[in-house]
Amino acid sequence: MVAIFNPGLEFPKPPKDLLLREIKSIGCAITKAPQFFNDKSQPVAVPQTEYAYLAPGTGGPGFTLNPLRNYLAKNSINAITWGDLRVNVGPTIWSIPREVRAIRERVKIANGPITYIGHSLGGLYGLFLARSMKPGNIKHVISLGSPGELGVDGAGTSTNVGPAIKFMQFMKPVYQERLINHWRPERELIPLDGIQRTSIIAIRDGIVNSLACELPDQPGCKNYYVDCNHLELITNETVAELVAYLTLHGNQVDLPLELQAKLSNREDIFKYKDELVKLPEPVELIPLIDPQNPVDDLHNEPNGVEIAGRFIGSITRPIVDFATRPIFGNNRSVENARPQSRQGGVDTMER
Repeated sequence: MVAIFNPGLEFPKPPKDLLLREIKSIGCAITKAPQFFNDKSQPVAVPQTEYAYLAPGTGGPGFTLNPLRNYLAKNSINAITWGDLRVNVGPTIWSIPREVRAIRERVKIANGPITYIGHSLGGLYGLFLARSMKPGNIKHVISLGSPGELGVDGAGTSTNVGPAIKFMQFMKPVYQERLINHWRPERELIPLDGIQRTSIIAIRDGIVNSLACELPDQPGCKNYYVDCNHLELITNETVAELVAYLTLHGNQVDLPLELQAKLSNREDIFKYKDELVKLPEPVELIPLIDPQNPVDDLHNEPNGVEIAGRFIGSITRPIVDFATRPIFGNNRSVENARPQSRQGGVDTMER
């Protein structure tokens, strides 16, 4: 997968055979969609001791996380998704404020910071919000198949979701500008103080390069590997058990031996992707957000008229540029062109 900060090093796309398995998983997920949507029964008999917020991946509606949410509820974790029918179409100026408000509401209910759990792109939101929101909101980010090693633009050529990335490029005028501008690979950023980060990685991931999902060797960071593909991360029982344990106990304690036995190792990735490349650690780390200029307005709703104008401008600007481009390889443009007239039987330009 191409790393935009160093074009000489790259993460290749996952092999096609793994992508084909992902496509089969999509078919299975479609058939189970009604079951996931109707699976809303959150047990209340078990005392809820921890609180979490769940975000789906690209193109995923919130109800795809209902099975995971209900598993967490059975393990004393009060978790909510960002809405059953809301689809993740990227970090829009509407979705990010909603997430910020939902997190703050969870924090009030929990009377303390919560755990953010996100699948794929949803996990990247969590990493960004943990850095950009004020301390005391998020204490632990658990990402499921989230390529934290990639910059925003690198995803277009470094994953097997090209059409989705093209759609996101089209939607860029309505994306959260600060998020897009500050989105950097985790390995380039200064470690988070007091916030744990955990990445759960599918060793048979056919959507993103598994190694691109690894968190850097920094305080509070842990990587765990599970034998499944990208889409199975939200339905795999071992993943659910691991997420529940990490939410309850954090990632600084040893896992139970029976849970450890269910996990894979980093070396298992290379059984499927021996061509993958891992980037070296950078020499100097940078902060995501300027400490003197913190992001404190992510909760503000956008101005509809302003955004509509920005979006229309992004569509019409290429047309205007095309209409005013130089013609015939010289400096004359359409604006300078004049209709021709015939003088003495010879075509000339009017002057």
